[in-house]
Amino acid sequence: MLDFLDIYKKLDFLPEYLRVQYTNFIIKYFHKVEYRLTLEEIFVRLKADEPIEYIFNLAEFGECQLYVDNRVLIPRQETLELAKLSLEYIASQDNVRCVLDIGTGSGCIAIYLADQLRDRDISFYGIDISKDALDVANINITEYKLQNKIKLIHTDFRDLEFENLSDCMIVANLPYIPNSRKLPNSVYKYEPHIALFGGMNGDELITELLNKIKKSENIKRSFLEIDNGEIIVI
Repeated sequence: MLDFLDIYKKLDFLPEYLRVQYTNFIIKYFHKVEYRLTLEEIFVRLKADEPIEYIFNLAEFGECQLYVDNRVLIPRQETLELAKLSLEYIASQDNVRCVLDIGTGSGCIAIYLADQLRDRDISFYGIDISKDALDVANINITEYKLQNKIKLIHTDFRDLEFENLSDCMIVANLPYIPNSRKLPNSVYKYEPHIALFGGMNGDELITELLNKIKKSENIKRSFLEIDNGEIIVI
């Protein structure tokens, strides 16, 4: 039986709020790694600033527990808010037939929505420029048995033809961090830069997607996460 105080004391190199968070995480999920990692190995990797989600290959996203590694971003609370807002919209509409999750990464948004909407006749598309990210998304989609609802597409969103779609909406979490911004070591060292940095200003990809959406008459509604956890709805 893992002891909370013992683990908490051994995490004294962390700020107090992280000590509590990580102690709870380790006690809750240690059974998932106990045959391949010792507690000491976990502490060593944490001291090297490796995110605990990568050590355990596990991230919570709402009610979902997802496999993650350094091929994808760790899902954040801000992205969960984006998914929840999108879910509210879809639940209030009868004529949404497809959802494009652009920059799907681990598949967290598409899986969250498809899992909540299993009884709806909606097709979900997880789109990403990174084949590595789609490989991770496929692991999670298979785990949740959503292969019949979510299709993965390896492409640059700029190559998509929105004119061929109907009754569709977009949910997007594209890179939005300016190239020059300093990030915590745990983020910069371990998380994929292709999913973090959006250009000199940070908003270049988002601007391109917005311009593409505005030219299309077939996209019903779009939800985009931008810097500082803000969400654009158009």
